[in-house]
Amino acid sequence: MKTTVTSFFLYTNRKFVKNEFTKSYEIFTISGKRYFTAQNIHSKNDLINEEEYYKYSGEKDASSLKNGEVIAFKLKKGLFGITYFEPK
Repeated sequence: MKTTVTSFFLYTNRKFVKNEFTKSYEIFTISGKRYFTAQNIHSKNDLINEEEYYKYSGEKDASSLKNGEVIAFKLKKGLFGITYFEPK
């Protein structure tokens, strides 16, 4: 029952978008043209790695990214204030 209720609220949250915004990250470490770490431009404690990049961007390869490059993700905030993304 708990899973059903949670699923219902998350579904409802996505159906009614309150806000759309972009999060930007600057790449500061690249190793082997595959592994990297990027830092949020506005929040220094918000980091992502290549796995999160693949998940948020829908990309399968990060070899074209360069040190200092800025990557951006479009996110949405739903009816209940829960932030989510829609993969490409």
